Amino acid sequence: MPRPDTNTTVKVLLVDDEEDDAIITQAHLEQIPNPRFELEWAPSYEASLTRIKEYHHDIGLIDYNLGSRNVIDFFAGSQLSVSPSPDHHVNRTRQ
Repeated sequence: MPRPDTNTTVKVLLVDDEEDDAIITQAHLEQIPNPRFELEWAPSYEASLTRIKEYHHDIGLIDYNLGSRNVIDFFAGSQLSVSPSPDHHVNRTRQ
């Protein structure tokens, strides 16, 4: 697999209602030298819908639980068309 250009910036939308998770994700992304990651944090379901419809991101990381909603509500509310593929993952931890 070819390495990304050193000038590449990948825009990441993180949808997570926990600020600690946003901080940890940012710290992990900063450790990756190439490509550069630009993280935008949407701390709520409502904020995420606004951001996702702007189409400014290359990838989204979406927490399964978003307060009283979940990732299924997110996809329904965003009206995104998602087909099963290796590029789409849902990670859920049991609580």
